[in-house]
Amino acid sequence: VSQAQVAIGPNTIFNEIDLEATPSIERDIKEVLLADPRFTINPDNRRALSCNGSHPRLNGFTLDGVALTDGFGLNSNGYPTTRMPFSYDAVQQVAVEFAPFDVQYGNFQACAINAVTKSGTNELEGDFYVYNRNEGMVGSDAFGNEPGNFAEDTLGFSLGGPIVKDKLFFYANYESFEQVYPSFYGPVGS
Repeated sequence: VSQAQVAIGPNTIFNEIDLEATPSIERDIKEVLLADPRFTINPDNRRALSCNGSHPRLNGFTLDGVALTDGFGLNSNGYPTTRMPFSYDAVQQVAVEFAPFDVQYGNFQACAINAVTKSGTNELEGDFYVYNRNEGMVGSDAFGNEPGNFAEDTLGFSLGGPIVKDKLFFYANYESFEQVYPSFYGPVGS
């Protein structure tokens, strides 16, 4: 029985078609969640996702039911890492529970957000992807300030298929991310 079939209370489900159709600059499921009006991004910190007006750190993030919440409160994005800790291309579905009252849920006060990973099928399928962002792709801000030099490179691939037809499948995803930003701290004159 899938999570969507036993949902208790208000919820939203974003399937693979929704994930592929949503433009994603940061390659984060938060950009998909913004299609629901109960979510907002903090204007001061674009990585902080608020659910129903609550503080961003109060959301509970899980991947296939395994908690990925910022346990120490060090990141304003709610993740235990500065970026989404799993590949956007490996996600098949995102389910959000706004007010579940079941004992299987815990460690959150705003929304329970669960991402479900893809699985293999009877067909051998794979993807290869490369994404790049740099200062040439970003315009000046509202005050006319040009962006500083930066570079972000993402390289990844996925492969899925059958091990035993109609019974056992595999799916693997690998992603590498490199980011270069100028240092804002250092010795005088550096």
